[in-house]
Amino acid sequence: MNREPNNLSNYDGFTLIELIMVIVIIGILAFVAIQKYPSTSDMSLATAASMIRSDIRSVHALAMAQHASKTLTFNSSTEYEFPAAGVGTKTRNLTNIFDGAISFNPLPTNITFNSLGEPTAGYGSSITITTGSSTKTLTVLQYTGRVE
Repeated sequence: MNREPNNLSNYDGFTLIELIMVIVIIGILAFVAIQKYPSTSDMSLATAASMIRSDIRSVHALAMAQHASKTLTFNSSTEYEFPAAGVGTKTRNLTNIFDGAISFNPLPTNITFNSLGEPTAGYGSSITITTGSSTKTLTVLQYTGRVE
């Protein structure tokens, strides 16, 4: 039984067709993955909304903890200041986070919480954050001061 040598040993690589097919498949997968990835403006909008929500909650908790009224003040459409947990105030500028604006309905440029954590304006406030065609609305509830 004499076997003939296998001729496949002469082929030590991939053919051009195999390489092109792999590149095409990788391109299709990359295209699908990029389509599912959110845009940077949507991500920055979510980041700005989360930061504002967190700072409002911080002022709310600080007012109740110190049994005193505390105010978050919006200075412009991209900047606001609020009392720091220690002494003084902290200013937050959102221009490096997102390229948009903040608007209010009704128009309170201040959100003040009393010692019980209730907004002192007597009504719920909505804060709308806009960038491009995307918007996100935060609502400060009237009696509880909860931010949704």
